[in-house]
Amino acid sequence: ITMILLPIDVWNSRPTDRGLDMDTCWQVAFVLIGLWIFLVIPCATFYYEADGATDNVKCYVFRHMLFVVIVVGLLLGIGFGLLGTASIPIQSIHCGVWLEGDSAGGGQVCSEKQESSISFQVSFQIFLTALLGFIGWFCFVLFGGVGFTALPMDLILGFVDRPRPVSPVEYNMKKNAYGNRAQELMVVGNGLKEREKELEGKKGFAIRRQKKKLMTEMNKFKQAVLVLEEDWETVKRAKENRGENALLSISRLVLGVITAVFTLLWTIHIVFGILITINGVPLLGFLNVLLEAIEDSGVQVMATLVFAALNFHLLACVVKGCFKFGMRVFCLFPIHPMRVGDTPLNSFLPS
Repeated sequence: ITMILLPIDVWNSRPTDRGLDMDTCWQVAFVLIGLWIFLVIPCATFYYEADGATDNVKCYVFRHMLFVVIVVGLLLGIGFGLLGTASIPIQSIHCGVWLEGDSAGGGQVCSEKQESSISFQVSFQIFLTALLGFIGWFCFVLFGGVGFTALPMDLILGFVDRPRPVSPVEYNMKKNAYGNRAQELMVVGNGLKEREKELEGKKGFAIRRQKKKLMTEMNKFKQAVLVLEEDWETVKRAKENRGENALLSISRLVLGVITAVFTLLWTIHIVFGILITINGVPLLGFLNVLLEAIEDSGVQVMATLVFAALNFHLLACVVKGCFKFGMRVFCLFPIHPMRVGDTPLNSFLPS
């Protein structure tokens, strides 16, 4: 939502104010994001976990959601009470003597400055916006940083390693190799099921540790199965379709080059426009200067489109980083594989 509002905000304020109340739009957007994070995603996650694991799915979801609502409500309430005050730094000027409004010499008498601040209570919407922005910044740095390189690299490598036509002999060799891997994974999976049955119904601290360890191994097992299925689908596509569609491969390469250029532009801007400063002034405006130059040329629409493209590139990097990082920390989180025509709807919600 915020990525869509950013170019809209720019369009609304240039070249003149178009009258759209962006303050309200931003507050509504962040409230919706908060509802999505604190209510919709947990509900979908609990439903995903309960599907097939318990007979009374609704009761399972309700109990867990009630706990989430209470905890989130307490945290937000306490946080708003303790941190719901904003302070704006100001400079207060003090006069040594009382002067009339038209008196001369005020500059000499009223020359004493003191650093001060104005504090006031913000609304809950502003507090929620600040909270989500603060938390989201760390997620953006983590996932966006991973996606910065992963997005163009995966697209380009997807072109390089695209499925190519294979001979029947090569197909049979790979089929046998994948079959052996599948047999090994079946043995591992059966062992995990047996261990799960042994721990079912048992309680205690030691049992919880064993269940946690078992869950970690299950997530590793799921990742191995997912990788095997992807490899097998690639070989099947190479055999049945005689490789990948040429248009799709070229499109992947073109997108990879474009995203690589965007990544390079953002990297230069971050280094020289944010990190390196001289007396508090950025060394190089770069993207700011570029966008202002396009706007000053009289093509405001083009500047807005370029700005939107840069922001959507960041969004794509964050989504890519979520997938990449999620696959690397399978010990902590369950895997939600996303495939065309074969993905539970609630798997899309956390992304």
